[in-house]
Amino acid sequence: MPYLLLRVITVFILLVSFMSKAEQQLNVVIGLAKPPYVVKEPLTGFEIELVNHVFEKMNTSANYIFVPFGRTPRMLKNEDIDAILTVNKQVMPDEQLLTDVYINYQNVAISLAKNNFEINSIRELEQFTLATFQNAHKILGEAFADTVQKSPLYSQVANQKIQLEMLFKERAEVIIMDINIFNHYLKSYEKNPLNQAFTVHEIFPPSAYRAAFKDTDNVMRFNKALATVLESDEYRALVSKYQIVREHKKQ
Repeated sequence: MPYLLLRVITVFILLVSFMSKAEQQLNVVIGLAKPPYVVKEPLTGFEIELVNHVFEKMNTSANYIFVPFGRTPRMLKNEDIDAILTVNKQVMPDEQLLTDVYINYQNVAISLAKNNFEINSIRELEQFTLATFQNAHKILGEAFADTVQKSPLYSQVANQKIQLEMLFKERAEVIIMDINIFNHYLKSYEKNPLNQAFTVHEIFPPSAYRAAFKDTDNVMRFNKALATVLESDEYRALVSKYQIVREHKKQ
């Protein structure tokens, strides 16, 4: 084969390979809307925009698939799913599939101020009726999982705005949720007579979340891109834009 023709074929193959990578789109599973992290319409939110920045540096884009948070860990087994977001080692034991931590949620316990509840530890929650987000018994650790079994009434809800209604309507004595999600939904109650004074009990450590990829090569690519994004002005702008109380902390 003539040398010039061989060079042309080689360049063509490399060009096709590059274009294929640049146009790659992954099917990514994420939980239902949980503003300010995930907003479905329009597709935005702190977590969505953060991941989009990372994917952009991977020459990749995401086709987001929304499912209830409790179902997300199982979805990676589906043939057409490439990745899932907002998981940890408790719900995804195969650590080879997990990326570095890309986001921390800060869960807190919240009660009505008029009740004057003293809650200084997770174990003390066992005496109260509780409403949490889906999979909280897995996400928040063994101590919490043991505690909720002793609760007079324990419920998990997919739509976290309902947790505020349960608290203010006194259908639950204590709710457990991320402080940024709580603050977002609280804005809709600011002029609502349903709203009542509340107390925030900071008894949980940050919940560190990772992404999981079916292809381990994508794990390495994500981690490399993530390290760059977390040091960028774009990331700091996102924290400010969505008024995130706790920034990412390296694990």
